[in-house]
Amino acid sequence: MTSTTSRRSGRVLALGTVAALVLGACGSGSDSGESKADADTVTVDLLTELTGAAAFCGKSVRAGAEAAIKKANQDDMLDGVTIKLKVRDTATDPRKASAAMSDAASSDAASTIFGCSSAEAVAIAPIAQDEEIPLVAVQSGTEGVVDAGDYVFRTTAPQSSYHKKQVDHWESKGVKSVAIAYQTDNPTLVDLGEKVYPDLLKDAGIKLVKSSKFAGDGFDFTGLANGIVSAKPEAVLVLGQGTPNVTIVTQILQSGFEGLIGGTPGFSGGVLKPLGAKADGLTWPTDFHPDADNAGTKDFVAAYTKITGTKAEEIDAFTAEAWDAVMFTVAGLKNAKSFDRSDVREGFSKAADEGIEGAVGPLTFEDRDARAEGVLIEWQDATARLAP
Repeated sequence: MTSTTSRRSGRVLALGTVAALVLGACGSGSDSGESKADADTVTVDLLTELTGAAAFCGKSVRAGAEAAIKKANQDDMLDGVTIKLKVRDTATDPRKASAAMSDAASSDAASTIFGCSSAEAVAIAPIAQDEEIPLVAVQSGTEGVVDAGDYVFRTTAPQSSYHKKQVDHWESKGVKSVAIAYQTDNPTLVDLGEKVYPDLLKDAGIKLVKSSKFAGDGFDFTGLANGIVSAKPEAVLVLGQGTPNVTIVTQILQSGFEGLIGGTPGFSGGVLKPLGAKADGLTWPTDFHPDADNAGTKDFVAAYTKITGTKAEEIDAFTAEAWDAVMFTVAGLKNAKSFDRSDVREGFSKAADEGIEGAVGPLTFEDRDARAEGVLIEWQDATARLAP
């Protein structure tokens, strides 16, 4: 299926170097097929949560993706072909996400990007595979996404690959006991709460003294917090999606807890601001911070701030991850012989083999799944900064 919406005869794509933000991802490219050579435009569909519980992430994903598309078109990264982005709201609902993916599959889109909820990602990945439309997942950090098949790629490294940084931080502070509270309707958080962290804590010689579950809004967070504090942990790990993080942290602090509190990238995107100074010292591991010392991050921050007028310190990880998803997509489209979806998938596979210099730093891939080094973030004075 061709994604072209208009054609121009006789044009052959130049095999120039893609702009610095894509760097080695594209290599020298492939000889262009006729459908690619004649294309004026190519469409990429973005499925994300503009409403619902994960909107705090989805809105950042949209901002990052739209800025990256603008950059790609400004720099003519596809040698005369304009990339169009069609945005679809999944409303943080797996059923609506599935319907949106089916709609994208029946459209003229050459490929799709999704972010952020893992529950939605698990629902739509098999559809993308069955319909043979390439899917690039942002966040979506659970099993069953990339496993859906060879049309599915993930450009956000699984959280499990860098959460050791938080346990190392606790160990350096002399922490001997930890309590965990995790949200049960998010597969990524369940995996972190039931598998990843218990194993990491055991390896570090830190005792897990309490493990509590909760399910989004409407839960008895006061009782949960009292139970955690009564276990007398030296650190508490809060694994929630968006607003529940603030609710639980507030209740824990009101219950008299004075130890360390850690979380996930769900703490980012301004989620902690309602806590004010009470949030100072909270930490979470993630894959991005604007002050990270690598070329990809520096280039991204310079480009994004110029395009959007956003201050560097206001750029969150979700925005950077969406930028990387687009740049990976551009690399794949650049590599593809044509904009037929099967050729685009091959182009994505080549991009994954070569890796990209992303906004989060160097990204490599294992079986179409990204790997990144990650950083530890500390919230201080209403600002997310690199943990000392």
